Amino acid sequence: MVGGRAFPTVWTVTLGVACTYHDQPSVNPKALALVACASVAIIGFNIIRRHGSDVERYAIREQVFTISEADWLGGAWQRLSAYWIDLTGEVEEPFTVQ
Repeated sequence: MVGGRAFPTVWTVTLGVACTYHDQPSVNPKALALVACASVAIIGFNIIRRHGSDVERYAIREQVFTISEADWLGGAWQRLSAYWIDLTGEVEEPFTVQ
């Protein structure tokens, strides 16, 4: 536990000392503002241009399967997935239907 806290503490102190004694380059505030505004404009243009297709792509798609009681009792339940599958495709805990 001490080692887990010692390393970040030493790293923070080292970076603090390095930043204190390092000469900071001068930055033109107008150029920095121009770059920031240009970035926001480009990102905004990209959002406006692709918003419709992105909303369609990431919309929730619900698939509802209806099975008759006779089919269910006849074994249709065996075609269901036996486990939850997360977004990355990893098999998780068992899927129980009650």
